[in-house]
Amino acid sequence: MIHNQILTTKLNPPTCFQEYFKRNRLEGLLEKNSNRIATIICAGAGYGKSTLVSHWVENKKAIWISCDTEMNDLKVLISYITYGFIKNEINPFQLTSKLLASQSPIKEALLFNTFLSEINLIKEKIYVVLDDFHTLKNQQTLKLFEIYFRFPPVNIHLFILTRQNPTINIEKYSINQLINEVGVSDLNITPSELKTYAKSSFSLSLNANQIDAINRSTEGWFLGVNQLLISYKDLKTPLAKKLQILNQQQFNTYFIEEVIDRQSKDNQKVLFVCSLFSQFCKNLISTVLDDLESGLSSTVISQTLKNKNNFIISLDTVNKWFRFHHQFQEALEVYFSNHLFEDLRSDCLISGGKWLIANKLYEEGMSKMIASGNKEMAIYHLQSFRYQLLNTDQHNRLAEIYNLFPVADRKSNIELLLINAHIRENQGKIKLLPEIKKQCDEAIKKEKLNNQQLGECKLWNAVILYHSGKYVESLGSVNQALALLSDNAKSVKTFSYAYKAFALNALNKKDEALNFLNSRLDFLHKSETHSIVRILFCKVAIYRLYSELKNCIPFVSQIIDISERYGHYETLGMGLYFQLEYNYRTANCLKCEEYFKKAHEYRYAMRPYWYANILGIKIYCSLHQNYKGLKEAIQQLDEFSKDLNADNISQFRNVMLTEVALREGNYEQALQLYKKSSFHLYAPFLYYNLTQITELKVLLYTNKTNDLETFYKASKSLWKFGRAQQHSNLLLQLNILNAIASHMQGKTNDATNYMSEALSISEETGDLLVYKEFSYHVHEVLVNMAQKAVSSSYLRRVLSLFEISEQNKTASKDSSVYPQNFHSTESTQDIIVESIVHKIEILISKRELQILELVAKGFKNNDIAITLFISVETVKKHLSSVYKKLKVKNRIGAVIKANKFNLLKSQAPGPKPQAQSPKP
Repeated sequence: MIHNQILTTKLNPPTCFQEYFKRNRLEGLLEKNSNRIATIICAGAGYGKSTLVSHWVENKKAIWISCDTEMNDLKVLISYITYGFIKNEINPFQLTSKLLASQSPIKEALLFNTFLSEINLIKEKIYVVLDDFHTLKNQQTLKLFEIYFRFPPVNIHLFILTRQNPTINIEKYSINQLINEVGVSDLNITPSELKTYAKSSFSLSLNANQIDAINRSTEGWFLGVNQLLISYKDLKTPLAKKLQILNQQQFNTYFIEEVIDRQSKDNQKVLFVCSLFSQFCKNLISTVLDDLESGLSSTVISQTLKNKNNFIISLDTVNKWFRFHHQFQEALEVYFSNHLFEDLRSDCLISGGKWLIANKLYEEGMSKMIASGNKEMAIYHLQSFRYQLLNTDQHNRLAEIYNLFPVADRKSNIELLLINAHIRENQGKIKLLPEIKKQCDEAIKKEKLNNQQLGECKLWNAVILYHSGKYVESLGSVNQALALLSDNAKSVKTFSYAYKAFALNALNKKDEALNFLNSRLDFLHKSETHSIVRILFCKVAIYRLYSELKNCIPFVSQIIDISERYGHYETLGMGLYFQLEYNYRTANCLKCEEYFKKAHEYRYAMRPYWYANILGIKIYCSLHQNYKGLKEAIQQLDEFSKDLNADNISQFRNVMLTEVALREGNYEQALQLYKKSSFHLYAPFLYYNLTQITELKVLLYTNKTNDLETFYKASKSLWKFGRAQQHSNLLLQLNILNAIASHMQGKTNDATNYMSEALSISEETGDLLVYKEFSYHVHEVLVNMAQKAVSSSYLRRVLSLFEISEQNKTASKDSSVYPQNFHSTESTQDIIVESIVHKIEILISKRELQILELVAKGFKNNDIAITLFISVETVKKHLSSVYKKLKVKNRIGAVIKANKFNLLKSQAPGPKPQAQSPKP
């Protein structure tokens, strides 16, 4: 091509018809990466690609080429590039120019090899900008750029501005950070840029709400923002109406006229199918088009998806999934609403729905099935995967799918009713199950059920009977369910195993229940981890009823380990809850922090009630640790309650706030919370935070008379349940409450008897902090028992938990429910000293006591290390710990303090050890 045939307008940057808005963020990005071999900017029309680069290179040596289809001819393209250099008085292209001017045919390989050789002769930094690069499609022409990337010239930086991802292979250069890639997400205008742009270019002062509204409408698309701001000065309607008018009148018109109408019929068909899905990928669209027997090639689909002028936004780094800019999506819907393609909608939705379900995108797949109008097919496909969700505890996803169906179907279709039962049980809403069971009975009259559906109906009947206290009938119903349920529904079967074990236990057949669960464990393959942890949970639940905490903890460790390893998040929540409950009940609150953090991380993956009760334990720990972390725990419970918008979680929050108010002695606030709270959220079974106990505390502590009839009446059913279930934790707390009630009524013997029973239970179970959860009367009863020679080492251990304040010598029944400020009389001094001694013995470990004994005998650190076969550093570490616990500064102070409390067995110096090497 001869240079005089060149159109010089193609060598000029585009003209900006309004004042340029300098975007420092983007210009900084270009400057920072200008030392790389190329910058590729890929986005649709109206994102300001050309304007940005043209202003950035304005004062630099740059060649600008506006590409078009004519430049698919290699000679034409190279002619424009070389002329651009010559125009800038840079001309190393002597041989290239001769080849271009030759009348004889020349080989393309010779041409671009000569061109690339001569461009390497350039001695100064030059920026070469190829605008509208997407118009270049000839593979031979594009090969020039592949060679450029393989052997980049030293002083050339190439800008490629395109509306489609380049088809040249640049992946390895991207990975090695030789190319600067700028995309839609970078070009989108930010809120701060929008505010500045509106002020500087349009003299508009936008508030935060207006900025947010514009960004939501345009998603940062610069041309869209520009159009809105121009129109703001003309329209005198409210902001919301402006956006609506502009969406309908301007954006749709622009997209339809400038983008959609200009596409071929084949490309439009691809766009139509894509517009039916909120997100799409090539495989999905190809499958739908194949089912339609459209005959469209894979190339057409690929080209449409790569065309950034279609306002397609990539949703992942590998460009597999996409969506449309929502304004373009709206324009497509308007355009195709009366189009011939509309007749294909139902078939496309069904085909796409099947593909999505097959690829485990169940929610999107079901929404398309339902949108097609074929609900029968939707239900059929729901049956094919709902157990996969149940087997992996994905109740939230199942709830989303359930809510896609019309209300009438949810109340009448047996499949949806059974799903609803699972969802409500997972949410802890047991009270809703009888109504769902009633609807199931009506559905059975209208349609024939398969064995699996019949089995599930029997199961939910068993659950309802169990929670009604009809354990024999519950056991019979669950056995019928197990005879009908298939092995495919593993979660439903293990759920049935749980209620069979619970029913057996309630019938005083604990050993039979545990043996049954062990037999189920033996039956499972080690790969069936989800079923294994569920059955382990059942064993823990039964041991907990008896408060056999030491028997629980090995299984709890297994539950946490297996659940975390295999991603069983619901059972992970169970395991974390049980571990935290164990730590709290055995006065090991300091060991809870790592478990609280892990629970917070997985809070939305586990059953909501597990996390709520974990926060309940966190509140209890905070109250025990002088309010440390209490504000954070309540805030987390507030946020979780708001996020879920679940009534039972909100009610649980109120119960915990009531508990805090009671502990603070704020009875007025406790009564206000009591009036608007439900304390019967679940059976007093799985959780330590027994909401019914909090209700009894309110009834007892706020009573201003000696008549406690309301309290005794409310506790009657709990006594019945606790004794039937042999529920040690419930019985322990009921005994403490009744001891308080008797003490308040002056019934000293009854108070002693109830408290003795409580101590008997807790000594066996290992519970300690439970006594600090109640009013100051607990301490008074315990001190009275100690004064009347009912004292025991365990009683002294419980008393040691109560903090004695020397500053306040009187306890006010009206001012505080905390057992902190009590009379410290001579008759209680011995008890107090013994309590302190016991506390120190608990704090100092066996190894630390051994070292302290040797220090008292005059052993030096090296001697102690040799004697105990440990390193000198370990000795120093243990001694440092002892100093902190005894609140002393040195060895002498430690020995004196230890002697004061009779911690040492002997103070006589012992023989020094023979020198030998200590074990590390």
